[in-house]
Amino acid sequence: MSTELTLFKSRAPVMGYCFRSGKVVHFVNHMYTTTDPDEIKELTDECRKGHPNYYIDDNQVTISSIQVNPMEALREAIRKEEIAKLRAYNPNNDFGETAQGKLEGIANSASIRGMTASSDVQATLNPAGGGATIPAGTINVAKSK
Repeated sequence: MSTELTLFKSRAPVMGYCFRSGKVVHFVNHMYTTTDPDEIKELTDECRKGHPNYYIDDNQVTISSIQVNPMEALREAIRKEEIAKLRAYNPNNDFGETAQGKLEGIANSASIRGMTASSDVQATLNPAGGGATIPAGTINVAKSK
């Protein structure tokens, strides 16, 4: 997605600038772009005061992020193409565009009814060391209300 960036230019191809906050930025190919309001204000003030190295070109105050980084246009085109493929593959997929309410039918410890189990069979230990034996019997399961 293309965004508008504020453009500042320098008289030399590569220059640095240190903001009052301590952040250092570099003008590459005579340009520095930003969307940060504090940076825009500070650099605009410097340019209006007649800074010898930095200026604002009246013919090009803003620039598209696609002009700064052409790969962004390619990424955006690929993203649109992939979303179109996914929409064609499953038209019922809303891609997060619908409002989500409370989820229904999701099991958690608060929504599952209690349950009890009982058996009429007693396990007996085998004295020969063979472990326990459990005779056949019935298991009753009752859901509590």
